[in-house]
Amino acid sequence: MALVGALSRAVARMRAHGAVLIGEMRYEDTYRLAYIRGPEGITVALVDYLREQTVEVMSLNRVQFCGGRLETARLAISGKTDVEQVQSLERRHGSAA
Repeated sequence: MALVGALSRAVARMRAHGAVLIGEMRYEDTYRLAYIRGPEGITVALVDYLREQTVEVMSLNRVQFCGGRLETARLAISGKTDVEQVQSLERRHGSAA
């Protein structure tokens, strides 16, 4: 699960790179979740907290660890480094910049 600041923008950006929105949900006024499947078939959950959180939900170290696990899974599936993967997506879908 990845914490994002603006869920709608994050989903739109990922869809522009070939990701598919699997589903979205809102839990009261606390948070919104979106499940995304990337072009390589890896599914991730994005969360956007709607209210200010007073307790740290996930440490930066844990977020970085989870990101590393996703990168490792992507590498095993695609056989491409992160740079090669970005270049491949840019060739297929254009640059996001």
